[in-house]
Amino acid sequence: MGSLETRGAALPRGEGNWFVAMDLRYQKADEYWDFSGDIHDLKLEFSKLELALYAEYGWNAKNTLVFKGAYAFADQGPFDNDGISALEVGLIHNLYVDFPGAFSIYGNLVLPNGQSPSTHYPLVDYNEFAVEGGVLFGSYHDHWFLDSALGWREYFGYPSDQVRGYFTLGHNLGSTGYQGIASLWLTYGTDPDAEGPKLEKVLSDRVNTAFTGSGGVVSVQPYYRLLELNLLLRVPLAEDAWLTPNITLPLWGRNTGLGYTAGVGVWLAF
Repeated sequence: MGSLETRGAALPRGEGNWFVAMDLRYQKADEYWDFSGDIHDLKLEFSKLELALYAEYGWNAKNTLVFKGAYAFADQGPFDNDGISALEVGLIHNLYVDFPGAFSIYGNLVLPNGQSPSTHYPLVDYNEFAVEGGVLFGSYHDHWFLDSALGWREYFGYPSDQVRGYFTLGHNLGSTGYQGIASLWLTYGTDPDAEGPKLEKVLSDRVNTAFTGSGGVVSVQPYYRLLELNLLLRVPLAEDAWLTPNITLPLWGRNTGLGYTAGVGVWLAF
């Protein structure tokens, strides 16, 4: 999910107002969790460089339009691939706001990226339609805030459906204008028996040869569970602009890669 979730999403944006976040992130994994939670070395190291965009627009006092997109360059051993890794459009509808609290519901449509999972490796996205909906709750104060979400994502095909959520705490660092933000992000696959894509024979032969003797084909798994911790520093650049260096560390997982993500972003409000 990246650092784009730490923005106070339960609050309505305000009619005609924009929020835009641009993030550059580098992910690296040289271990993975298996189905049982045991940790193994990856035979071939996995890495991904991603440029992500998140935008909100205040449609009116109660409704905020949302857009998410990213372009990624993924690499694992002799394999590399690049393309759109996420494209989502959605709506946040505020049900209640009376400071210090806010409560909203949201819905997103996830769009295919056009790359077939049977011919592209490593995958940068599932190339499937999905819908997601859930609830958002936040509490916002002079020097600190919390923001949270819990939702369900259903894919029309591969991969497993997922429970998705986050919990964020932010606190001002004295009178410097800096803000420290910590977030827990959860992606919880619900179907351990979900089936993955069938690689075409030429690619399948190359993958099998590359990974002979060990597992570690992490980017095509149809089912995974992952809990991550994101630490972010929001540095003021101007009245409505911030620099956001951040790092994400995995805490727990099943059937997924184990590594870290380091990133830096620019957030704008206007």
